Amino acid sequence: METQQPILPDQYDSSFKRQLLELLSRNYTDLFQIFDKTAVSDPAAMGNMDGEISGLTFSNPPTQAECQALRNACEVLADDVRALRGSVSDLIDSLQARDLV
Repeated sequence: METQQPILPDQYDSSFKRQLLELLSRNYTDLFQIFDKTAVSDPAAMGNMDGEISGLTFSNPPTQAECQALRNACEVLADDVRALRGSVSDLIDSLQARDLV
């Protein structure tokens, strides 16, 4: 892929322009790779559907089966959070490896 070079004002000397263009080109390519999903994998699909936990019903008093259903739905939610945390950590590592954060 060919990167597009930004146009800088003439008031900067050529050495500064060259260094800045090289830096922008390198970082543009790195950012393109990140957002092209080559450096960081997609997080897994969510385990709970929208409204699944709030749709659970409870009697008064709640039965053991109702409590277990809530526990199971919360565990699926926790799995989703752990997966997202891993993806965010991978993204941060990728950005730090390129000195972008």
